[in-house]
Amino acid sequence: MRGKVIIEDSGLVRPAPDPRWAAEIRREMIQGIVDVEQRAVIANLACLLLVTFAAVSMPNAWSYALPIAMRVGAMGATRTTFARLRRALAAGGDYKRETRHVVAALAIGGASWAAVLVPVVAEPFLNPGRMLIGGGVLVGVSIIVSLLAPVPRFAGAFCAGFALVFAAGIASALADFAVRASLGMVGLFAIFLSYGFATTSRHRAAAEMLVENRAMSEELAEALAQAEFLAYRDPLTGLLNRRSFFQCAAEHGNDRVRHVITIDLDHFKAINDRFGHETGDRVLVGVAAALRGVIEELDGDGHCAVRLGGEEFAMVVSIAEPRPTVIVAEMVRHAIALVAGELGVRDLVTTASIGICAWQPGQPLDEVLARADRALYRAKSEGRNRVIRARASAR
Repeated sequence: MRGKVIIEDSGLVRPAPDPRWAAEIRREMIQGIVDVEQRAVIANLACLLLVTFAAVSMPNAWSYALPIAMRVGAMGATRTTFARLRRALAAGGDYKRETRHVVAALAIGGASWAAVLVPVVAEPFLNPGRMLIGGGVLVGVSIIVSLLAPVPRFAGAFCAGFALVFAAGIASALADFAVRASLGMVGLFAIFLSYGFATTSRHRAAAEMLVENRAMSEELAEALAQAEFLAYRDPLTGLLNRRSFFQCAAEHGNDRVRHVITIDLDHFKAINDRFGHETGDRVLVGVAAALRGVIEELDGDGHCAVRLGGEEFAMVVSIAEPRPTVIVAEMVRHAIALVAGELGVRDLVTTASIGICAWQPGQPLDEVLARADRALYRAKSEGRNRVIRARASAR
């Protein structure tokens, strides 16, 4: 059941996502970040190259050697952990461990960007490279924050790593200019952060829409499969219905002798009256299982079973000789007799009267069913719980 109604910025009213979808929505948001990260490597590399080029021209170039080395290592760690997370998501299993690795790599990544920025404000020089380094860092950080914003855990790890190292670097400088410059950098960084997190709601809405559409598609596919099943199957027993029974019988050809077996449960009305309709339904389901079990033991193909209605069933077996067919019918009778014991209902007895008729090539199935039914009625009139073969056709 859907949650409370929410109103989006567009003014449209839509139901809140099903709470059961929370894990799928989170997975989709992480998947979106993973996909974008794979394509953003060129932009990150370009920022790093720009910063490296500018740092080489600075009078304090050696101050940037370790931070840039940290940045290269952080990029490698981020790429590796995201690749593992990508594979875990593709496998569809648990990805918590990979997520923890990504969080750690992102914290290191944020720290490495801050380490590059610290010399810019702690050791100010009137050099164009200083502007390139500061601008490159802010652009790189803004790209990463915008990418990570839909998953607060990722964005928080990156920002925490950046903030800790940047604060430690500025505190060690203790220069008035460094403090003022850092405040300006923090202001710009806050602007980028606010923009990145402002897009989070849209990312989440897109993920919710994707998951909702997928769920609706699955529900529709399930409904269509159920409708198709009900079009050809009896909803209680799962056996073929009368329509599909005729179709199945016709599909396996009518160029050889086969046999039709009709089955009617004895005293089924009394079972319903004494034990209740629920028990009656369980009996029908048990009988259907018994028929399927017998068919599974038969060699060859072309065998099928149907619930004609009520307590009436039928089978077509691709057996030409009468004697083996009688053996199959006796197997059915004994299997039905065991249903009562399998249900464990005290004093319940399940027996069946069975009729058999040969189905000659070209003969209508309705006619064969009618003759098998007449044999079945003879079985009932002779005391029930027995198998009777139809008399030879006058044709």
